[in-house]
Amino acid sequence: MFGLSLKLGTQLWKTSCVVPVPKTSHPKDFGDYRPVALTSHLMKTLERLVLTHLRPLVNPSMDPLQFAYQPGRGDEDAVIFLLNRALSHLEKAGSTYVRARECASDIVVCNTGAPQGTVLAPFLFTVYTADFVFSSASCHLQKFSDDFATVGLIIDDDDREYRELIQEFVNWCQRNCLHINAGKTKELVVHFRRHKHPSPPPVNIQGKDIERVDSYKYLGVHLNNKLDWTDNTEAIYRKGQSRLFLLRRLWSFGVQGALLKTFFDSVVASAIFYGVVCWCSSISTADRKRLDKLIRKASSVLGMPLDTIQEVGERRMVAKLSSLLENDSHPLYDTVTSPSSSFSDRLLHPKCLRERYRSSFPPLLSDFQSELLSGTSHHNAH
Repeated sequence: MFGLSLKLGTQLWKTSCVVPVPKTSHPKDFGDYRPVALTSHLMKTLERLVLTHLRPLVNPSMDPLQFAYQPGRGDEDAVIFLLNRALSHLEKAGSTYVRARECASDIVVCNTGAPQGTVLAPFLFTVYTADFVFSSASCHLQKFSDDFATVGLIIDDDDREYRELIQEFVNWCQRNCLHINAGKTKELVVHFRRHKHPSPPPVNIQGKDIERVDSYKYLGVHLNNKLDWTDNTEAIYRKGQSRLFLLRRLWSFGVQGALLKTFFDSVVASAIFYGVVCWCSSISTADRKRLDKLIRKASSVLGMPLDTIQEVGERRMVAKLSSLLENDSHPLYDTVTSPSSSFSDRLLHPKCLRERYRSSFPPLLSDFQSELLSGTSHHNAH
């Protein structure tokens, strides 16, 4: 019925205006633009009806490590999952380092391609890529739409499974008309060894060595090879300063009250608190004070008190824990619920040897469970 409706429906509904939207502030070539299709509102309504019926049919076959366009999942969940696998691995004896490779794929343009900007296109792409699934004790591939991250947990310098996974993924992309964007593909090696050790050879894809970097921006969050959040804090601080300048300009034009607060929430706070669940408990005291300084400056412009990084982070961690406990299909559900007491439903704190893992998101959830269950939180969700 849906197919016949689309085939015989009004041609104007299926007509779209493709608008090139720049990906960067200074685009130089066609690759710096993202084609976005502007379609009819009636067509979008029909697509939502189709999506409502299609999603339950294909959900059992979806990749459990696809974090995009899935209810109860998002970019924060993808970052938390990646960090938890890496940090928990580095806790084990004999572990040497973690190798993470992140890439973006492009659909080869054809007359059956789904343009960006439509309702069904993102979901159809996740269905199209759902058949490549890999997750073992030492390697996994996770997805966020067309961004793929391969993580290898290396022990005793044996990275064969990691390299085999990458080669299998490259072959799968070629068979399915997906082009790996080599320019955006980077490799990050994370280790905490004190003594010097020769670096492992770089990953080679189709005859080209992939660039190895010390820091990479993954889903808007900056990760470096020490996982200490200094690069991420620096990026947030710079962006926060530029947004704070705009807030002050609005105030100088006479904008005040609720309108100025709305601008702060949508433009300034969205930049400062982006991904706060991932990093608020792990950043250094100096970095936290640096970001709180931005908030105090914004508070003086608004003329009202604002919550600190710690307060917003803890509140959102409680909200994230609540979301995880209600979604047993979430990839982090077993990680969160497995260290639980046999005498009650209370979550137990997992055994942590190092502070970097102890202060990360999953081990800290047991500290917030009592607040969630008792409902005694004195903050409203930001």
